[in-house]
Amino acid sequence: MNSEMAGVRGAPRGFAVVEWTIGIGLIVLPVAVLVASLAPWFHQASMARTMAQEAARALVLADDWEVGTDQAATLARQIARNHGVEDAGWCAGGSGCVSVRFDGDLVRTGEVTAIVSVPMQGITVPFIGSALGFQWSTEHSERVDDYRSFDR
Repeated sequence: MNSEMAGVRGAPRGFAVVEWTIGIGLIVLPVAVLVASLAPWFHQASMARTMAQEAARALVLADDWEVGTDQAATLARQIARNHGVEDAGWCAGGSGCVSVRFDGDLVRTGEVTAIVSVPMQGITVPFIGSALGFQWSTEHSERVDDYRSFDR
């Protein structure tokens, strides 16, 4: 401290190291963790939307419901594999796994819907892991053509 500041009352006497450490720990790191968590959320959401769109389209083009749902589910699994989801990550429904189900009627002027559910990682803390995961669902509907003929 120089001699000019010694006698001045109210001279700035900050604790820069303490303030900097608290600022980094309480502001910058939590924001960085949140930003790092956003990319996997967008990736999983994009994958789910693509799966729902393509599965509904495959089902609406099929000749019957059973064959169509099998083809649509196979297509959805392939899309998930392309995004790094292994077959072990699939289930019939519930949390923590990828699932696809179908609803609607495969008849003229009908509508079919593919509902896809994917797990989302919660907040990912570096060197520790992730917590607060949740399940996210999306759906896509396709209308069956008014003049569609079915092989029966």
